[in-house]
Amino acid sequence: MKYLVAIIACFVAFSMNSQVDRILVNGSQAHANLNLLELESIIETLQAEVAALQASAFDGAYGSLTGAPTIPSNVSDLTNDAGFTTFDGDYVSLTNQPALFDGNYNTLTNKPAIPSNVSDLTNDAGFTTFDGAYSSLSDLPSMGWVDLFAANLSGAYLANANLSGASLTFTDLSGANLANANLSGVDLFAANLSGANLANANLSGASLSGVNWTGAYILNCTGCTCPNADDDNYCD
Repeated sequence: MKYLVAIIACFVAFSMNSQVDRILVNGSQAHANLNLLELESIIETLQAEVAALQASAFDGAYGSLTGAPTIPSNVSDLTNDAGFTTFDGDYVSLTNQPALFDGNYNTLTNKPAIPSNVSDLTNDAGFTTFDGAYSSLSDLPSMGWVDLFAANLSGAYLANANLSGASLTFTDLSGANLANANLSGVDLFAANLSGANLANANLSGASLSGVNWTGAYILNCTGCTCPNADDDNYCD
């Protein structure tokens, strides 16, 4: 470093053209004698300036700079001059959201009509409804002379049934529904008709010996011979 300063000092001395005592010309070479005291002073001055420059030299660290700009750490530190918007990640914060299905059947549109009863259905498959009456059946077998000796028909639904000529000896018909049934000529010897519904039934010509009529309903019954003292259409 000292030699570099000396060279610079010589350059300064020559350029100032003031420190040269004499110049000797020897052929093609020129030799200059310098004022050594002046040169020494120049060297000391330059050394002091170089030392000052070295002391204030930049160490390469960004933090050593002065007037450095502030670098933002978060997007929120930036000025929103470009029209950007922030999204919090929540679906409900979105605009123009699609309508999502909530899983509730009632929320659906164009729902089919669900029938509540069989009668609500269109009978396009050829099904027929049955009212439960024996007489509503088609291709009924003949019940004439059927032997139901001592059969248990308690609570049976025989409304509108045609049992004419059948043998119902000792048959239990207690609580049976025989409304509108045709029982003409039926053998009901010792049959149990207690609590049976005989409204509008036809028992004309039936064998009724030993029949238990207690509590049977006989409104408009033809051939019903049970006692009905209070005329309330119920057998005593």
